[in-house]
Amino acid sequence: MLGLPYTYSMAGFLETSIILVLAGCACTKAMLMLVQCKYRIVDLCKADQKDRPDATETVRELATTQEHLLDYGDLAYGAFGKPGWWVVQVSIVLSQVGFCCAYLIFIKENLISIIPSMTATKALVGCLIPLMALVNIRDLSELGVFSLMADFANILAYCEVFFFDFSNIEAHGATGKASNLVGVPFALGIAIYCYEGAGMVLSLEASMPPEHRKSFPKIFASALFVITGLYIFFGASGYISFGDETEEIITLNLPQGLFPHVVKACLCFSLFFTFPVMMFPVSTMLDKQIAVAASRSKLEKLSLIAGTVLRCGEVALAGVIVTMIPDFASIMGLIGSTCCMLLALIMPGLIHSQLFKSELSASAKLLNHALVLIGLVGCLLGTNDALNRIRASGDEDVVQSAGALIETPPCAIGSDSHAC
Repeated sequence: MLGLPYTYSMAGFLETSIILVLAGCACTKAMLMLVQCKYRIVDLCKADQKDRPDATETVRELATTQEHLLDYGDLAYGAFGKPGWWVVQVSIVLSQVGFCCAYLIFIKENLISIIPSMTATKALVGCLIPLMALVNIRDLSELGVFSLMADFANILAYCEVFFFDFSNIEAHGATGKASNLVGVPFALGIAIYCYEGAGMVLSLEASMPPEHRKSFPKIFASALFVITGLYIFFGASGYISFGDETEEIITLNLPQGLFPHVVKACLCFSLFFTFPVMMFPVSTMLDKQIAVAASRSKLEKLSLIAGTVLRCGEVALAGVIVTMIPDFASIMGLIGSTCCMLLALIMPGLIHSQLFKSELSASAKLLNHALVLIGLVGCLLGTNDALNRIRASGDEDVVQSAGALIETPPCAIGSDSHAC
């Protein structure tokens, strides 16, 4: 949400709003298709239907998995075997790490704006060290209190951002452009980034009481409808308030003062304690692989140590990526156009087509093909746009460094050479 006003400044008011609506519809449909795929596998795995010809060997292997434990990787495994499982798991790992990198960039930039004397390195290292301890918490319930506090911090911060947006509009009037075709690939990647939740939808559906699960599609679609409205309202408000001067993170547009600093501090607090939650799926998956390897080599006692080292390594990796790509918008665009596009549109279409291939109508096949095609086109265009932005950002840093050297006055003749 905090990057959406900048997205509006890139693609324009009209195009970004349309892209958000279309992306919301496509992602909602794709995620509900994954729920259908879960019940398809459950149906094929039932004892009285194991011998059905469309129940592949990989599907039968999932028969011992309880219904509520089936995850996205299991669906890919049931449809395409191990290759499908690996594609989904690697994409989830990369996307979660990418989300955490965006969090670190946000926290770093806002800390610097609150404390101008703080350098980027100090802000980043100051975050990484305590986060290495937090990601080693194996039970998420221990972060429950902080998560609840983070939710309240989010509500307070977003309300304050809205307040400053409308105050600025009242003082200076609305501004901005309606359309900018050049920014469409970037906006598409950001939109998919905002909606990508395919890895969570099965857990959401399984968390509902069994007697209410038939209502899940309607409830889920209604929730996404409300979220889409909030996305558009928040992004448009920030953009028409600051126009072309909209920063990559909207909080950087807030004036200096106590309340803006409170807003930034609340959001930094929220994202800091959300970081270990977002990294948790990656840590859990690595823990499982370590446990399997340790049991085979009869080194179970080393699994905890190895898990701790790897969890710290995850945080360090995020820090290295942020150092290499310190651009918030570029990180969002790159992750949205690659991993998120794959998880949100491409894989749901492929998995649904594979599991229901004997029953799909012509319109259903067309919809699946459309999701895959949109995902592929969006992936190519968005990735190219994100890489161009990263290159441009790197070139700009070089130019700024060269400019700083040029502006440094030469030593005067006869001056102290050591001082020079």
